[in-house]
This record gives sequence, structure tokens and C-alpha cells, in this order.
Amino acid sequence: MWVRVPDWMLVESGRPRPEVDSLFPSAGVRLHGQITAVDGHTPDGICEVTRFESTERTPVVYALTGTAAAAVDVWTGDEDSNHHQRAGAELVLSVDSDRFQVQFKGSASTVTPNSRLTATGELVLVGDYEWDAFDLTDTRADWRVMRVVDLARGAVLVELQRSAR
Repeated sequence: MWVRVPDWMLVESGRPRPEVDSLFPSAGVRLHGQITAVDGHTPDGICEVTRFESTERTPVVYALTGTAAAAVDVWTGDEDSNHHQRAGAELVLSVDSDRFQVQFKGSASTVTPNSRLTATGELVLVGDYEWDAFDLTDTRADWRVMRVVDLARGAVLVELQRSAR
């Protein structure tokens, strides 16, 4: 699966630039997009909605289907200011043996824990600082880098595959 890695993440984390056949250890993947409820008979899976084209620099979109954990609302701004507002919600989606962070527009109250859903959107690496700063559920895993494509402004797109280590 293709995951976007913004340039600032590589700089802040001190991680080396990903290289083909290298290990990307202890990395979390987040889908930014929308969620849709599905029935209990829909199998877990990862489906590429828009295919990667090396001549284009448009996001690769995936549909991840699995079981949702309890969602939490995401807020921006200081609680004591007039700028405190909900910026969507986030949940952990279990897809077979993998777990992904999913951030979507809307409210956490729209998701029933342990419900089945499909999340559709672009995959992005979770910043290393986010695990502690936002008290995220740990969904990190080791990934093998299959391909690397340079994007604008120093970002990269990496094709990752779950590593058996």
C-alpha cells in the first residue's frame, strides 16, 4: 500500500529517507477520509480505489474495511479560547491483523464501538511525536519498503508491506 511521508516527518523524527527493501520500524499509518457503515458479512480488506500512476502526483486512495474501536472527537485550539472547536474524530480500525488510525470529518458519536465500517481516503504516516502528544492507541508496526517515489517539496510516497521481520 502507498503511504505519503511528509518531509517534516523525516526531519523531525531523525528517520533516514526510506530506501527500497529497507525496514521502516515502529511506524503507524493513518487514513484521512470518510467512513461508511457496512454489514457484518463484508470481509476485512484493503482495496486500492485509485491506482498509483508514476506520472501523476495525485493521492492514492484506499478503502479499508474492518472493525472500529471507540471513536474520539479531535479538537483544535485552546479550551479556554473562542477558537476551541471540533476538527473531526479519530478511531482505530482493525483490518485483519493490522490496525490503522482513521481520522474523519464528523462526530465520534456517529460510530458504535465494534461496528463494521469502511474508511476511504489517503494513507499518511503518523508523526512520531503524536503517540504521546495526543495519547494515541499504539497501532505501530514494522513495514518493509517496496518502492519509493519523490513528491513535491521533499515528501515521499512509499509502498509499504507488513514486515515479518
